[in-house]
Amino acid sequence: MSGNFDRSNKIRVQLIVRDDCPYCRHVQKDLQRYCQEKEFISLELVDLDNGGRAPGGKQMFITPAVWVNDKLWSLGEFDVARFHERVRQLVNNTST
Repeated sequence: MSGNFDRSNKIRVQLIVRDDCPYCRHVQKDLQRYCQEKEFISLELVDLDNGGRAPGGKQMFITPAVWVNDKLWSLGEFDVARFHERVRQLVNNTST
């Protein structure tokens, strides 16, 4: 990743899940593991079945849903390698 990326502007990742979605738990673990070492990413878990509310205007019917900086990146499926590539592109585009 580029050394010019302003890490004070965190990438905001929101994961929208439901309790009855077993795949949601796998995606949550993958995202938490990925984001754990990336201080420039802020991960927010929104559990719709435990009082969480989908952030303004975001769909809440298909889970898991991954939103990055208010843009839908993944809906119903998740690939950590693809996510990493898109984060890398976002960091590189932001730093130019």
